[in-house]
Amino acid sequence: MSWITKLYETYENASEIIGIDNEGVLLLPIAHSTQNAQITVVISEKSEFLRAEKVEKEQSVTLIPVTEDSASRSSGIAPHPLCDKLIYAAGDYDRYVKGKKTFYGYFEKYMEQLQQWTMSEDTNGKVLAVFHYLEKETLIQDLCKAGVLVQDEDGLLDGKSKIAGVAQEDSFIRFRVERIGMTDGYEDVWKDPELYQSFINYYLHSFDTSDLCYACGKRMYCSDKHPGKVRNTADKSKLISANDTSGFLYR
Repeated sequence: MSWITKLYETYENASEIIGIDNEGVLLLPIAHSTQNAQITVVISEKSEFLRAEKVEKEQSVTLIPVTEDSASRSSGIAPHPLCDKLIYAAGDYDRYVKGKKTFYGYFEKYMEQLQQWTMSEDTNGKVLAVFHYLEKETLIQDLCKAGVLVQDEDGLLDGKSKIAGVAQEDSFIRFRVERIGMTDGYEDVWKDPELYQSFINYYLHSFDTSDLCYACGKRMYCSDKHPGKVRNTADKSKLISANDTSGFLYR
């Protein structure tokens, strides 16, 4: 039995604790990763902006759905499916941030990808609420009115202001959807097992090619991109490097 097969079996045997934070130890669901968030945006189930808050550093680790491209992105446009940086999630980004860099394509690609999830049979109510809120293209405007983001004298985001050491314009956003009648008042999308499974089902159904998986012995979609963060969130180490064809950097 190979070590990869053993890892696969260990993961399957630990299915009951997948996605559950156990004193800082988190076994990730399929097609998910973690990011450090700086801002929590709270909306209603009717896609209305309610409030926003800065995230304390010790509470910043956020479980998010990812695609193969977004999990391994280093340059170019590759949006995460739900929670992401302002440049992706804010349709009014170019009205508050100016510079030599072009911002075209980030929000458009993000919304196109998110819409595909909302239109699938595996969609989720909280995903729909986030999508219809972001359609309004008022995210940064709302965050400025809420006092979470700071503007300069020209009305742009203040380039000197930071949140948890991160420049305002680079802030990572996560969402909370409040539902009327709930006793606890809200649902954090990054803590919702139903939402995890919603994305897993949608994402796995989006592939139309299959191959033999050497880990489980079944025909399924097989990735040629593998995520980092094996040891910690700042780590780029990988268990498998599939594109190391010369120099053997990862051997």
